Amino acid sequence: MKNNVGAIEQLLSVCIGGGLMLSGLTQGRKSGAVSFLVGSGLLIHGLSSHSRLYEAMGIDETHGFTIRHPLNRTVHFSDSIIINSSPAEIYACWRDFKNLPLFMQNIIKVEELDRRHSRWQARGPMDKDFYWEAEIVEEHENEMIKWRTIESESNLEHEGTFSLRPAPGNRGTILQLNCRWSPPGGIFGAAAAKILPQDPARQVGEDLRRFRQLIETGEITRNHETTSASTFSRIAEQARGVSDELGITYPVETSDRV
Repeated sequence: MKNNVGAIEQLLSVCIGGGLMLSGLTQGRKSGAVSFLVGSGLLIHGLSSHSRLYEAMGIDETHGFTIRHPLNRTVHFSDSIIINSSPAEIYACWRDFKNLPLFMQNIIKVEELDRRHSRWQARGPMDKDFYWEAEIVEEHENEMIKWRTIESESNLEHEGTFSLRPAPGNRGTILQLNCRWSPPGGIFGAAAAKILPQDPARQVGEDLRRFRQLIETGEITRNHETTSASTFSRIAEQARGVSDELGITYPVETSDRV
């Protein structure tokens, strides 16, 4: 099995677990039994280099240990999709962050503070709203956007990369989204994120499919209801004009996820 328990965490678990076991032997019957059982669990965790719980939650501590927040756990997720459109059109729609709530189910509002900074509001687990500010740390027009949080009222850390590249066989453009975030509550927040419906790792694929629908049709269908995106249509027309001037054409065919 792949190691997913860090060396420092193993050492601490062994020391604390052993201490609790010894303490349990000197205590009364009930309290001593509890201390002994908890300590033995920590000892077993420390002696093992693999945790099934961590595996189920997607946690890997072998790449480092965060002293600032010992219970911090990062959730990684990525997905990609082929869109039958030009990079200029896709980029223009995504780069106007006010469009993101149109297809991102959990994003309520994005306010652009300036060209590089924005303020976000999102709906999280248990219908709790989260707020944070983000900055673009790297950007290449029609190719890539990289961002990260710089301030969060919800103790949420998030960063990601949006990138575009031509699809094989002149089939359009591949959109790749790579993200990682540290949910509030450390290991407990990560566990909740894996279980509850708002888990971003599960949500991103659905968001990308809605984005493709928005790009290719100008509309998004949710539960048999069609939502028109007039703002996007204006941006799309401008982007198509750029593509036409460059003599770029894209075939009309069914797009597939990568």
